[in-house]
Amino acid sequence: MFDVLTESWWVMVGRGVAAVLLGALALLVSGLTLGLLVALVAAYLAVDGTLTALLGAQLRRHDGHGRAMIAEGGIGAATGVVAVLWSDITAFVLLLLLAIWALTTGIVELVLAFRLRRAVEGEWLLGAAGAIALAFGVLLLVFPAAGAASVVWWVGCFAILFGAAHVALGVRLRGAAKSGGGMLAA
Repeated sequence: MFDVLTESWWVMVGRGVAAVLLGALALLVSGLTLGLLVALVAAYLAVDGTLTALLGAQLRRHDGHGRAMIAEGGIGAATGVVAVLWSDITAFVLLLLLAIWALTTGIVELVLAFRLRRAVEGEWLLGAAGAIALAFGVLLLVFPAAGAASVVWWVGCFAILFGAAHVALGVRLRGAAKSGGGMLAA
C-alpha cells in the first residue's frame, strides 16, 4: 500500500488543491448564491471523486484492497452529478448530500489512515483529514437548519482544512518517494 501511495502522491495533492480552491471561493466570493455554491461543490466532488476512485483502483490492483476508496470516489462523483442534474436543489438537500459524502469520506479515510500507520511511522495527516470530514458531516446533520451563510462558511472552512491535510500528506509522500521509500519522519 505504501508503494502505491508514494507513487500516487499527486492524487493527494490534487484532492487537496481542489478542496482548498473550493474553500477559498466559498469564503471569498461575497453574496455566493445557492446556484453557484451547488456548482462549486459539484465540480469539487467530481474532481475529488474521480481522483479518489483512481487511487482506490491503483490500491486494488496492488494488494486487493481499495474497494472502499473506489466506493468513496463513486459516492463523491455521484453526489456531484446529482447536485448538477437536480437544478432546483434546495439548500437542505445539498446539505444532506454533503453530509452523506463527508461521513463516507471520513470513515474511509480514517480506516485507510489506520492501515497506513502500520506502514508509515508517525503518519497522522490522512487520519486528520478523515476526522475533519467526519466532524463536518456530523455538524451538517446536527444543525440542518443552519442559515445559508453558515453553511457557506462551514463548507469553506472544512474544504481548506481538509485540503491542507491532503496537500501536506501528498508532499510527504512525494518526499518519501524521492528518498526511496522507507518511513516518513514524524
